[in-house]
Amino acid sequence: MSVGTNLNNNDPLLFQDTVTITAGATVSNSINLQGRVLIGMNLPAAISGSSMTFQSSNDNVNFNALYNNENSAISVAYTQGRNYTISPDYVAGVKFLKLVSNNSQAASRAITVITRKID
Repeated sequence: MSVGTNLNNNDPLLFQDTVTITAGATVSNSINLQGRVLIGMNLPAAISGSSMTFQSSNDNVNFNALYNNENSAISVAYTQGRNYTISPDYVAGVKFLKLVSNNSQAASRAITVITRKID
């Protein structure tokens, strides 16, 4: 797995990766956060659905829905073609992460995820 592309040479702690939700699917491929936390996502204009939840794993094999300490699924309501910030607290301690749209995609959709290295 790649470590991600450094987003800004002035801030070596920021990285971007791309995950894809394939045509007919709702779940993306996984990203190995490798000591980073998710802080944002950039959605394509053609993405279907209106909310994104997350799945996490420690081994990149067994994934489960990600919940907060109040037993609520971590969820981000979205509109197509927008960029969103995400609280790093939502994914602190997660090693592997998948994005889950509430609607299947008509075609493959690439989503840029922004991460920050934990220093």
